Amino acid sequence: MLTNHLSAFEIQIFLLVLNSGPKNLKNFKISTIESERMEIRTAQTNDKISLDLFINKHIELMQTDSEESNKEAFEHVWYMRPVFFVSNLQTAIRFYVDKLGFIKKWHEADGKGTVCQVDRGGCEIILCQNTTRSSQSRVFLELSRDGVEQLLKEVTERSVPTKKSWWGYDVLQIEDPDGNELLVCLETYETGHEDSFTAKG
Repeated sequence: MLTNHLSAFEIQIFLLVLNSGPKNLKNFKISTIESERMEIRTAQTNDKISLDLFINKHIELMQTDSEESNKEAFEHVWYMRPVFFVSNLQTAIRFYVDKLGFIKKWHEADGKGTVCQVDRGGCEIILCQNTTRSSQSRVFLELSRDGVEQLLKEVTERSVPTKKSWWGYDVLQIEDPDGNELLVCLETYETGHEDSFTAKG
């Protein structure tokens, strides 16, 4: 913390300056000293500290603390990608690319493997062919209003089965051929538009 770097008096001045509004300015006397720098005195103790040095010192310390905080935050970012298990990878790829507008980012073994990744607008999904896994996965997507509008248009034009459901919010539910679900939040979509599409079962 910033206060770890300050003397007891500096902490007192720092807190007094922070807490002083226009009505409390009378508690301080600001004058010019020989070096033409400002100094601040407390009316109670008459102690003084060079104001410009005080400010410059704490700006530097705050910048250092900010850099350290940013470094710590960056080091703790968790990059997450869901994995959808599918029974036939090529069928899954065709669904996500041709029906939902994803692009295939990579495919192991030069396109001959059983694992690949599909991306769209920052949504990254790893598809893994595994016929022994029968469990389904789910992702919750939040799009802008225009994004929802575009998706509704696309699924209608491409005859993608959808249904309106509830998962904490009204959602558009899309299932891939293996039952994995994409739940698209409709909360940000205009109420008057939510009934303007027909969900296809």
